[in-house]
Amino acid sequence: MRTSIRCILISFASFTASPAFGIVIELRPVSSTGSYTIVDNEITLPAGGVGVTLEVRVSDWGPAPLRAFQASIDSAGYTSGDGTLSPLVIPSARDGAFIDHSRMDYVFNGVDVSDGVRTAPDDYMYFGAIGQDHCRTDSGDAKYVGTLILNVSAGASGVFTVGFRPYPLSMGVVCPSVVLDEPEFIPATIRIGPGDDGDSDPCGLFVNCFDFCDLNPTLCHPVKFIDIERLGLICWHWPCRLIDFLPENCKVKWPGGCPGCGAGLCPPFYTMQFDGLDKAWTVRLLDVFGNPVPYVQTERGQSTIISFRPSREHYIEGSIGSYMLVFDLNSPKHVGKEFTIGAKLIDAGDRPKLPQK
Repeated sequence: MRTSIRCILISFASFTASPAFGIVIELRPVSSTGSYTIVDNEITLPAGGVGVTLEVRVSDWGPAPLRAFQASIDSAGYTSGDGTLSPLVIPSARDGAFIDHSRMDYVFNGVDVSDGVRTAPDDYMYFGAIGQDHCRTDSGDAKYVGTLILNVSAGASGVFTVGFRPYPLSMGVVCPSVVLDEPEFIPATIRIGPGDDGDSDPCGLFVNCFDFCDLNPTLCHPVKFIDIERLGLICWHWPCRLIDFLPENCKVKWPGGCPGCGAGLCPPFYTMQFDGLDKAWTVRLLDVFGNPVPYVQTERGQSTIISFRPSREHYIEGSIGSYMLVFDLNSPKHVGKEFTIGAKLIDAGDRPKLPQK
């Protein structure tokens, strides 16, 4: 359910203040359309001219359960480096500031909520409120409350720090209707250019480098993580391709991770299954530099199965290796339509595990 911003602000004003405890509000970088590395809340880019996706998250509001949140971005950080950051604007589509209600880690997932994003002026405000009967207990994990996509200007360099406006523009409310003390803020840092060691290529063990994306950043975006073994595929323009790095899947998206070498073949063959591509998408396997690699692909009903053996050069124990899945949108008629697909690792062994005919 959606409610006007005016009503939300009025309801916030009716809450009572209490300095008993606070809430942590953070802005966390999660991906870029070009090469990048992320350490904690800092993302490093080799150059500007790309997009950066960040998430607003809240945590540590206990012991009382959470009833409402409000987080206002401080746009002063958009000019804190050399160059500018600017929120993504997509004509006739969802702008680069939104709340993804389908995410299982959304703090108010599954209940009737009044929420939204105020996108004028540049200090975007994310807000949400629920009834007293559905207040959310602090689980100890940071919970998602919104997404912000920023364009980094071409030629930008230096360090940008993007945080939040202070209380009461950013705050938390717990049940029954108590406003928490001044929040603790954790800003996001966007570092552009060579790192401290002078290396202009920030790619490390989990390489996130793809020449095509660097040269064509508007055509290349990450997939959306919905839940364990479930991905969201959506493009807002065509042509378009989505990138999914295998080490990240092993770490986050596939339960149990990715088995390494055992008593048999090393590296082993890995077999992955994708359900629901629906002929709208084509999936391929490449190394992180965009080079094709040998693999076997089989179609069975609504399932696409890919099996391959990593090379010793690219193999990473427990993470398969420095490879990526590339999902290409096959037709412009699917622009703006979100597909939820199944994506899972079904085997690691001495031979490809392919379905019987």
